[in-house]
Parts: sequence; C-alpha cells; structure tokens
Amino acid sequence: GKGHASCVGVIYTMAPLYALIMTPVVIAVIFLTDYIALGGFATAIAITAYLFCTGQWIAGIFSLVVLAIIVLKHIENLKRIKNGTEKKVSTLYKKKKPTDEQKTTDEPKE
Repeated sequence: GKGHASCVGVIYTMAPLYALIMTPVVIAVIFLTDYIALGGFATAIAITAYLFCTGQWIAGIFSLVVLAIIVLKHIENLKRIKNGTEKKVSTLYKKKKPTDEQKTTDEPKE
C-alpha cells in the first residue's frame, strides 16, 4: 500500500543501485507467489539484510524495527495467505463472467 510505496521511494533515493537490483527480485516474488503482500515483505527483508551485510548497523536496526512493524500490521494478510483466502494478483486482472441474472437482463427485449 501507501507505506510500501513510501519505503520504495526512500530506497530509490538513498540506495538507487540496490533499488535497481532489488526491483526485478520483488517483481519475481510477486509473480511466483501471486501475492503482492509477499513482494512487500521481500523488499523489507532484503533491505534489512543488505544493511546488516554492508555494516550499516544503525540503519539495519532501524530497518529491523520497521520490518517488525510491517509484519505486525500485516498479520491478517499473513493469516489469509496461510488459509488461501488472500486475493491473488491474477484474480485482480481476470475478467468477471456475468451471472445468469445479468445475462437475462442484458438480453434485448422484444
């Protein structure tokens, strides 16, 4: 959502090379799992790992706190993913089939 978009903007501003490398990875996670939420988690986990691996301890700790907040704010999403009830990316772009009622009301009247 908006929070993820804000974080991505900050990442592109502060670490553009990392952002360019991470973007295809996030897109791959979204397409492989069919869940946008997991792309957001992948971003948060990857940036946290990147910061610690590059010795940016203070930023890494801050990122870890943000990651914890992200997980806490998305507990319901995680439960729905586990239960298989979370909306998938593929369902957002499928054309809805008309119901029988819609079919009968859309037919030309004599």
